[in-house]
Amino acid sequence: MQKKKQVGVGTKVPTKHTTRTDSETPVEGSRTLSQEEWDTMSSYKSFVVGSELKGDPESHSQKFFVGNYGIIVPAGSESLVPDLHEHWVGKIKEIRSDPDDNSEVWAKVQWLWSAEDVAEQRKRFDSNLYGKMERFLSNKYDFVHAECFQDLASVVFYDESNIMQPFISEDTFYYRSTYDYKRNHIMGKPSATCLCGVHYDPDKEEKDSIMHFCPRASCKRSYHTSCLRKANSVDESWKNRDSRFKATSTVPRYLQLERMLPHIPAEQTRSPADSVFLTTNATPSQMPPRKRRPSVTASQDTIVNFDTHALIPLSLLALARSPMVKGAGTTLPRNIGVVTGNIAVVARARKLLAHLMESEDFARDNWEESIGLPREDISTWVEEDEGLLCPNCRGAI
Repeated sequence: MQKKKQVGVGTKVPTKHTTRTDSETPVEGSRTLSQEEWDTMSSYKSFVVGSELKGDPESHSQKFFVGNYGIIVPAGSESLVPDLHEHWVGKIKEIRSDPDDNSEVWAKVQWLWSAEDVAEQRKRFDSNLYGKMERFLSNKYDFVHAECFQDLASVVFYDESNIMQPFISEDTFYYRSTYDYKRNHIMGKPSATCLCGVHYDPDKEEKDSIMHFCPRASCKRSYHTSCLRKANSVDESWKNRDSRFKATSTVPRYLQLERMLPHIPAEQTRSPADSVFLTTNATPSQMPPRKRRPSVTASQDTIVNFDTHALIPLSLLALARSPMVKGAGTTLPRNIGVVTGNIAVVARARKLLAHLMESEDFARDNWEESIGLPREDISTWVEEDEGLLCPNCRGAI
């Protein structure tokens, strides 16, 4: 594959070409900028590409600033408007212009490599284990002409250890690792906590590839559905469920899920629900009993406080009792729920529920704001419980 970038911005036909300096084959009509030429140029904070013509709805302009990410149509692309994930992505580190020619505007770009790019450099690297919108932040830089930029790009760092990781939308690039181009070395590889030793690939659409997350402080691990089944990490009481109260455990499974409250470090808090509500990492059998008003005995081992739960909104209960999952195989919203899953919103729901149960503040208004979702969207973040257990702590996940 070619290691070049050829792009146009603000126009339907590329007007400039650029060749990455690691390219072996130059692009016809391309031009590179030398360090000596760059040193003679004047610095700027931004540049504008394209123009808005009165009466032409298709014309537009885009302003780029230092620090922005931009997308670039790669050389050899069969389409001038390829799918978003097929673009090259770069971060603008500096902007300079020829003092004698204002049309000669160049940017110093830090490249973000796709998995396919890295695979060309590393023989044993499997690009199929990474998402199509995933990139590797590299230490490779080039000078790129301003007209090569197609549009702004949204790029975020995906920290899988951050339970409160913000949603990553389907049109957002993300990176979990960095690539040292000079040493041909990957740093910060995705964590492989599953029994199989294979890390999370957000794009796998098979249901067996869904990752189940255990939020306990002693765990904080994710497992593939298929791996949990192979290891027989399945709740026996779930296999024989004739009713929700028939359980071999002293705590029903739905209560195990809603009481599994993650420990969230202060630096990861993003809403009042993250920092104000009760935090515990005890196993279900170790957890203190709830405050009880008159209750109903469902079995010899299980006591369920009906009147307390009856005062909690059903949608909040459903979300708090949902497994924490992520991946394209889930039923979560495709636009923002695939990569990061429902982990953050379920964590907030469980903490809010714990707060309401302990404080008996059941009349709380606008509780959805603490979850970070509109009320009408709550149900779309609830995933079906498959009765799986964490292989490490044996808790419900």
